[in-house]
Amino acid sequence: MTAEPTSALPRGRVTFVITDIEGSTGLLRRLGDDFRSLMFRHRELVSEATRAHGGHVVGHEGDACFCVFTDAAGAICACLQAQAAIDAQAWPQDVRLAIRVGVHTGEAEPYGDSYISLAVHQTARVSAAGHGGQVLVSTATGEAAAGRLPDGCSLRDLGSFRLKDFPQPERLLQLCHPGLRSEFPLPRTLSVRGHNLPRSATSFIGRVDERARLGQLLRERSLVTAVGPGGVGKTRLALEVGGDLLPFFGDGVWLVELAPAHDDETAIRACAYALGIAEEGERPLLDSIAAYLESRSVLLILDNCEHLLAIAARIAGTLAAAAGVRVLATSREPLYLSGEQVLRMDPLATQGEGGELSEAARLLVERIHSHRADFTLDSRTAESVGEICRRLDGMPLALELAASRARALPVGEIALRLKDRFRLLSGSARDTGSRHRTLRATVEWSYETLSASERLLFDRLAVFADGWDLAAAEAVCAGDGLPVEDMADLLTALVDKSLVTYRLGFPASDDHRYGMLETLREFAREKLHAGDSLGVQRGLLAWALTMARNAVPRITGAQGPQWMQRLVLEQDNLRAALDIGHRLGAHDPTIRLTTALAHFWIKRGRLQEGIEWTQRAEALPSDDPQARAHLLIALGRLLRGSEPARVESLLREALRLAIQMNDVQTRVEALKQLTTCARDRGDYAAAETLLLEQSQILAGVDDPYRRFVVDTELATLMLQQSRYAEAVPRLRERLAEAELRGWRFDRARLSNNLAVGLIEIGEYDEALRLATAGADTFRELGSLEGVAHVLSTAGLALLRKGDIAQARRNFVEVGRISLEVGASHLAPEALERLAAVEIQTAGNEPLAARYAFAADALYAEVGYEREPADKALRDELQARLEGCLDGDLLCRIRSYAMLQARDVLSEAVGARTP
Repeated sequence: MTAEPTSALPRGRVTFVITDIEGSTGLLRRLGDDFRSLMFRHRELVSEATRAHGGHVVGHEGDACFCVFTDAAGAICACLQAQAAIDAQAWPQDVRLAIRVGVHTGEAEPYGDSYISLAVHQTARVSAAGHGGQVLVSTATGEAAAGRLPDGCSLRDLGSFRLKDFPQPERLLQLCHPGLRSEFPLPRTLSVRGHNLPRSATSFIGRVDERARLGQLLRERSLVTAVGPGGVGKTRLALEVGGDLLPFFGDGVWLVELAPAHDDETAIRACAYALGIAEEGERPLLDSIAAYLESRSVLLILDNCEHLLAIAARIAGTLAAAAGVRVLATSREPLYLSGEQVLRMDPLATQGEGGELSEAARLLVERIHSHRADFTLDSRTAESVGEICRRLDGMPLALELAASRARALPVGEIALRLKDRFRLLSGSARDTGSRHRTLRATVEWSYETLSASERLLFDRLAVFADGWDLAAAEAVCAGDGLPVEDMADLLTALVDKSLVTYRLGFPASDDHRYGMLETLREFAREKLHAGDSLGVQRGLLAWALTMARNAVPRITGAQGPQWMQRLVLEQDNLRAALDIGHRLGAHDPTIRLTTALAHFWIKRGRLQEGIEWTQRAEALPSDDPQARAHLLIALGRLLRGSEPARVESLLREALRLAIQMNDVQTRVEALKQLTTCARDRGDYAAAETLLLEQSQILAGVDDPYRRFVVDTELATLMLQQSRYAEAVPRLRERLAEAELRGWRFDRARLSNNLAVGLIEIGEYDEALRLATAGADTFRELGSLEGVAHVLSTAGLALLRKGDIAQARRNFVEVGRISLEVGASHLAPEALERLAAVEIQTAGNEPLAARYAFAADALYAEVGYEREPADKALRDELQARLEGCLDGDLLCRIRSYAMLQARDVLSEAVGARTP
């Protein structure tokens, strides 16, 4: 064995400093032979500073210096001296040399005349993240030097960053001193921020002071409200500042769009949706959000608060109470909360300084260029640009609209027409704010340039609470003066005139959606309600009913994820339609729409929202017993798992109505749901009786598919009762029938069910073959949810066979799919089966416990009952956990996992990705 070289370098906990010259390659090209003397002088100055403060120069590599200190405070003193010396030195050819310095403290042992240590690599990464003239310090060094910094020095917290090759984010500090530069770009690191901030298609112009001020306020205060008139640019500034502050918030920056919200509940749900928080039984949703944020570092942007001031203030006040949370609200007036810091936003400056263009003129000219590439700013057009900016008081939205007219009008004509419009509208009410009058004049002017048909469509589009596509506009707005064949051209004209936006609906799709800026929507809504709005409101209700009936049944079939995504995209419009139905007293369409959406709410995990809408519809009078029966069935499905007695009563009433109407399909559906209730409470005899009743009813009906479904359910029920000798042959028969009739979706589903039965009788290889075939079919059909079900079954077979690694990969993929497609019922099964995997590995018992208890919480959250096999699996897990883990530890794990179930799921999916 070779002896390790000895060294005089310090060992143990030491502080490393690495410096290098910024832009050294460019300097070498510029200076030639002079660069050599510059580099050596840099080394001398750093070495002098190092030795002056008790450090050792370990070595040099190229233009980099590597030093070590036993005292972190001494290292910082040396860095300060070195930067001052570099700055004071006269360099060849008038070069201004700038070095970046990284400092980190950690454990290290010398090896010969150097070190081999992760701490050295981390110091190098800290140094590489800096800029010339900057000293970056790790948290470890900051803590080691606490209270012992040189006079005048401080450490500024820059936030957490991910250094290359280091998986955990590192909080970086900047050494500040009157003799050092203080302002630098963000560190050069990998991004680790989470956010939902939209990417802007246009540049952000001006507001340098407001941007800096707002960013500083959010570092100091828990609640800041940007206040100003509509169209002044509050949202855009908030988004820019949110992007600036991403490095300072370890758990992300999240935008909550309150514009579509119409009451307290929808406002709170908008906040939960932005953060990805699901409802938790009867717990108030705002309490769940507050609990989620309690230990997190988050910036929350509450956008467009003015129409829901009271609930916006309640949300902001509640959430800003958490230590790591900052709330940035945008509103036309303050929230009037104690501790609120208000930043008032004025329009852009209309007068430039020192001969430069004003901010308003820069914005206007850039936006004109986006519409007319040949536009030239000269003495003549500059005068008109200045006139437009002054007449519009520098209001960004007004300037955007004016710029859109440059496509067809010279700027001189735009200025002239604006002047006329202001004169026309100068007699508006005195109690209307001056800035609002100016914005209204701009919108009114743009509106009056529209043709009669364009105006009519613009007004009617205000009925949508959110975006829409061409088909929706045709269904809701056409007719009564607007021919359906003209809709595409009219929408295009409104897009061209910047009164309607056109954007991609959702990723990985060619579908586009139209939308409106909120200020324009408000203006259009006033116009709509000043006329006859009943027709278009009824049109929205009718469109929503058609859309829901078409989309909801497809979310569990082929292309299910795409249909789910479409429904999520339309949910604000669907809620608006429900509201309209209740307001107009359109009872039967409202009942039918509520019924149609029930399956969506169940699959989306929005049970509480679904229950509230459905109970509200239940209170409506109706002359349609079939619609009433279907609503009762829907409410029973939503309440499944929470109020069994009431569910039974609702379904029995639906069954009574179906028998009274002699409606076979509704009768069978009510019996089907009663069967589910019986299975949930473990009464398999009652469930079998109900299935046999369905079979008898269908015997006299020419409906082979429904008979097939009932026969499949009977076989599945036998499977649940562990009657494998009966279940497996029946399932084989149903699978053969599905193959014969070409029912591909059912064939894939039966492959899964049969695989479950085969696993229980030890036929693992055939089970895996069937599961693979089922997964292939589901993929062909585009059903990711179906793929996940089959992968989970295959994972169980693999687990029984002892293939732990592949079983783990399967269950991780199931969890990932559940998050991707919003299939909330799959998540707890995936976690629980992952727990069964981890319990097989010694030392992973606490992880298994975390997964198992998180699964308990998710099962309760989505209102699903475990299948008998999963109940047995859970019981076995619990027994094993209690046998190998201390009771107190188990209680602590349970408390954490039950509260942080979604985090545990994300951890499981991310941590175990192959």
